[in-house]
Amino acid sequence: MHWESQRGRYPRDPRLGHRPGISYIPVDRGGVLRDLYTTKDGFISTSTSNLAAIDPTKKLIVLLGGSVAMGLGATRNEFTIAARLASLCDQYKPGEYCVVNAACAAYCSWQEFLRYSLELSDLNPHTVISISSWNDFIHSSIGNRYNGQWFKNHDRSIDDLSDFLIGLDDSISAIDFIHQKLRESTFGRLLFKVINYNRARQRLTDNEIRWGYDTAKFQFKPHSVANYLHNMNLINAIASSTGSRFICLLQPRLDTLLGDCEALRDLRRLTSIHSEFISSRDAFFSKLCCAKLPDYIQASPSISPYLYVDHCHLGDQGQLMLTQYLFNLLSI
Repeated sequence: MHWESQRGRYPRDPRLGHRPGISYIPVDRGGVLRDLYTTKDGFISTSTSNLAAIDPTKKLIVLLGGSVAMGLGATRNEFTIAARLASLCDQYKPGEYCVVNAACAAYCSWQEFLRYSLELSDLNPHTVISISSWNDFIHSSIGNRYNGQWFKNHDRSIDDLSDFLIGLDDSISAIDFIHQKLRESTFGRLLFKVINYNRARQRLTDNEIRWGYDTAKFQFKPHSVANYLHNMNLINAIASSTGSRFICLLQPRLDTLLGDCEALRDLRRLTSIHSEFISSRDAFFSKLCCAKLPDYIQASPSISPYLYVDHCHLGDQGQLMLTQYLFNLLSI
């Protein structure tokens, strides 16, 4: 899932976050967030096969979104939302539907819009589904890694990439050079872990350090909600123009800190490191839910914390529950 490393893992386009035409066979590295197989045309596979995802003889259902929509947290590709949705479609309408998992970890709404409009809209899907909103909150709240500012329809990967490319021609100070090299090295990541160990007496994960979460200050940006709705309206407009149905499912989230399971422990750890996290998250979703939402946007069902694998990703049973809810919305 790591777009910073181009060696063997999901090779990614720097603008869309993925690269079509590349298949990937994961290596089990342990942990609850396992890598997933991709198809030879660059989508997340619904099985361990790298066969092409799109079947032109069937009605196409396209799934958009970030890591939750993609199925991160499933123990196998067959247990992802897209795979289970394909199975349910085959059960009720054998051979009639094809489900393409076009979600991608860390995608925001603008990346969903780009991928759909550039790569999938000309296929005239029967149904387009987005499971989203969380990453818009995350990216807008944190902003870029330098000053925390956030610009519409730009996420941190674009900031970091452009800064890196621009910096290739610029001179930098010795301190900045050493700091950059340390962050790129295994020793440096270990050093930053040690430095941050005493923060809430918990170790930060590699992802948190890599993305600058060790120094991040969450701050709700009110216009991020309007920006999210604007991008969803764009997807809906394109879908409508091609005769496709659009369903947007707001990503489920943990609404409590009470209980003793891995997901709640992870959420408590995150909130102890970032005291602004919960207030920023709740402000975003409160403003979103108070907005006049179009008919195509649906709330997610309440999902038990015990069906999550961490503070935002669903395990096998959580993905099954969300799939069944989604299938009912499809009315197939």
